Amino acid sequence: MKKVLLLLLITLFSLSIFAAGERVRDDDMAVGVSVGLVSWSIEDDAGNITGYRGISSSLGYQARHYFEEFRYDQWNPYWHWGTAALVIPYIGLGTEFIAEDGFFFGVGITYIVPYLELGVRF
Repeated sequence: MKKVLLLLLITLFSLSIFAAGERVRDDDMAVGVSVGLVSWSIEDDAGNITGYRGISSSLGYQARHYFEEFRYDQWNPYWHWGTAALVIPYIGLGTEFIAEDGFFFGVGITYIVPYLELGVRF
């Protein structure tokens, strides 16, 4: 439990640092309290964001793929997969609302476990 609390505090501290500074508007990185702890964008040949991949909050790999092109100020549905503790696989669905300033809120489900997420993209 102490490790989970420590990870949560580090994440929230990181959010406050990134939110206070200047953001790069290409949204190539995301930090949040959600399935993905730190993520980098996946882009198509035209430079459109099609998803994110990175380190999950369960200390494994995670990848998120949008069903349609990523858009600001509207809900973006996605499917995701990854690993927990590097070896336990998971898969799920979700949607997130991403504001123009980079802050996002989302809901999703991994297997049958629902979750909420909050973070910032920069």
